[in-house]
Amino acid sequence: MEQAENKHELLFLVGFPTSGKTAIGKLLAKKFELPFFDTDQQIEQKTGKTIAQIFEQEGEESFRIMEKELIQSFTLQKGIVATGGGLPCFHSNMEKLSALGTVVYLDLDFELLLGRFRANAEQKTRPLLSQEEDLRQVLEKLWNKRSAIYEQATVRIEVARKSKKDLVNEIFDTVKLKSK
Repeated sequence: MEQAENKHELLFLVGFPTSGKTAIGKLLAKKFELPFFDTDQQIEQKTGKTIAQIFEQEGEESFRIMEKELIQSFTLQKGIVATGGGLPCFHSNMEKLSALGTVVYLDLDFELLLGRFRANAEQKTRPLLSQEEDLRQVLEKLWNKRSAIYEQATVRIEVARKSKKDLVNEIFDTVKLKSK
């Protein structure tokens, strides 16, 4: 696999919920000896609300604007950033991420995604998946909307049947970042 050259020293992880962006991001940050940043956590800290509360009280569009403003005001020069699952899919955020650094798509097979949601009851904490609709249908709609956007990433890493350690090593070997 060819190595991706990073314009800056930022690596953005994108992908569907449950693809491992936060868990892998934390491990990558340790391996690269760089700070870790999670966009959802930043928004929750700034607003004092959970993502689910923001969706419920202010609506999805308000949340998407918060994500856009977060990316526009981004000042971190070096680090590993886990994005919310929808962040790259709105307000030209994928293009903005690509301009700031290297974007890595953690590509999770659809059936594995569905299985993770069913096994972990993730849909109860995910605003877009908490409706009473059939989980497969809801996820298929998201899959169809988001996959093409995620595929615009600089690097695509298949998640299926790999340990966190293997994923971290694959990303580390593929992406050149300077630590500290």
